[in-house]
Parts: sequence; structure tokens; C-alpha cells
Amino acid sequence: MNRKGVVYETGRIVDGRSWRPEFDPAETRRELAIIRNDLHCNAVKITGDDIGRVTAVAADALEQGLEASGPGRNEPSLRRPAGPQGTRPRPPLARPRRR
Repeated sequence: MNRKGVVYETGRIVDGRSWRPEFDPAETRRELAIIRNDLHCNAVKITGDDIGRVTAVAADALEQGLEASGPGRNEPSLRRPAGPQGTRPRPPLARPRRR
């Protein structure tokens, strides 16, 4: 399957200011619909400082039929503790639900 996707930022703090101070689930749904319908994407990588926001956006993306992935192993805001031999586990790729 060919993936075409974008990175969706849920908000992070930079220099003491939030990139997205207000988090509105309705706005998120609308933006994900634009990503899918207008940009013709089938995948989205979701990043941000607040794991609750990342999880909510991922669930929304899956409901809209997008593949959703979380931060990579070098994502500074959501680093996981080192595993065996200092490796970091990669987050699993979530697949859309079949209807």
C-alpha cells in the first residue's frame, strides 16, 4: 500500500508558549477530514507534548480511515525509556478499522 501522509501536531510548549493552547476535538475532526478528503492523504503521524491529546487525535484519525502512527524513537517530547541494549522500542503502526 502506498502511503501519503502528513505530520499532525497536537501542541507543544516552546519558549514558554504553547503552539496550540486550546485543544478542540471538533476542530481536530475537521482538520483530519481536510487531510483525508482535500489533501488525499491516507496516513498521519501524530506528535505533541500531551499524550492525552495524541491519543485522542489517533483515535479520531482511525475512525476516519487514516493510518495513524505516533512519535518516532527520536521524538524529544515523548521519549520512551531505553529497552535492552539501550534500544528504544518503535511505536506500533495503527491500522484503520474495517467497517
